[in-house]
Amino acid sequence: MRVHQRVLAVLVLAGLAAAFGLAFLKQAPNRLVSGTGIGLAELLAGARIAVLGPVAVLAAAVFMRPARRVHGLVAAAAVLLLIGWVALAGQAAAQIAASATPLARTSHGVGFWVL
Repeated sequence: MRVHQRVLAVLVLAGLAAAFGLAFLKQAPNRLVSGTGIGLAELLAGARIAVLGPVAVLAAAVFMRPARRVHGLVAAAAVLLLIGWVALAGQAAAQIAASATPLARTSHGVGFWVL
């Protein structure tokens, strides 16, 4: 297989490295403590793994010849991925906040912002 879209390949690899190498969310017991990072792998349980569907589309598009249809597919997958990341972060933060103390804070981690 030949890589036809090198820029997309670099973006997909960098995104995967950021997603699984950096903290996706950060949870702290209060505003004064820096908190601990929560990785994306910890959040992808059950149906939440479906958020990786657009990643598979983007990875497959790396090997497709550039065409208007392929660019549309890449744009649609990127939009779905963005919506998925935001929804995943919101659901996970709500779940964490439900079991934490009222002073606890949950925020986006570096991995979320890089993505």
